[in-house]
Amino acid sequence: MSQRDKKKKPHTSSGAGGKQSSAGSAPPKQTPRRSREPRMVDQQRIAAHRSTQRRRSVTYRSLLGAGILLIAAVVGWVVYRTLQPSDLPDRTARPATHYAIPHGATREGVTIGQDNAPAKVDLYVDFECPHCRDFERAVGNYFAQQVQSGSVKLTYHPISILNGYSVWAAAAAGCASDKDALPRFTTEVFKQNGRLTRDDLVKVGKLSGLDSPEFATCVRKSTYQDWALGLTNASDKAGVTGTPTVAVNGKQLLPKPRSSMEDFIEQLKHAIADAAANSGSSAAPTHDAAK
Repeated sequence: MSQRDKKKKPHTSSGAGGKQSSAGSAPPKQTPRRSREPRMVDQQRIAAHRSTQRRRSVTYRSLLGAGILLIAAVVGWVVYRTLQPSDLPDRTARPATHYAIPHGATREGVTIGQDNAPAKVDLYVDFECPHCRDFERAVGNYFAQQVQSGSVKLTYHPISILNGYSVWAAAAAGCASDKDALPRFTTEVFKQNGRLTRDDLVKVGKLSGLDSPEFATCVRKSTYQDWALGLTNASDKAGVTGTPTVAVNGKQLLPKPRSSMEDFIEQLKHAIADAAANSGSSAAPTHDAAK
């Protein structure tokens, strides 16, 4: 063996402790790709939770608001009842079987005018009714003229469909009837703003010339309260559902659709004129508007 051969190192393969060749090495490790599906599920869960929370919040606020409104309504009602006179009558109460009836009145109302008048007018009013107030201001003088001319026989039906103050006012109207002063008293009551106590009604009586002690006592004692309640019951049987209600010769006048107060008054005047014409009465109604 030559010296060169001795210097050659024998080729040895990698042993168990040596390094592996590049051809047999393991692939490099990689971080696994995270799936997007769990993330989407989490987002959907969070969105659903937030939506539920919003619905709960809206429901809570709605219930809280409704509760506050209910409490306010109860408090308002309690305050309202507290401010009412303790002896304010119940407008829905039934009258006694036997009760006093004012002079010149019946169980149906107070009538003024001649029996042979061609137009028999029934007027149902509530002294607390703002529409009745407007109606009285518009036709009060007209009715007075027609009654005086003999064209109209007018029956007042003071009823109470709004509140207990209506009962007091209707009872006071009976006291005014005792003095043959119901039209004047009616005019003065409708000049006021409503919710008149019995002391207030006594003062209204003085404005209409009723300043006698008898009238004041009659009003303060509500002498005709059961009569007033009886009128309301009678109006229910007559089919009266609101005020003012007017009937001419037993036929109730119904406002035309979308008609104004002025239109209704014209309708009333035509009905009264027709009643006079059909009867052949010489007492022709004056057709000028009340001022």
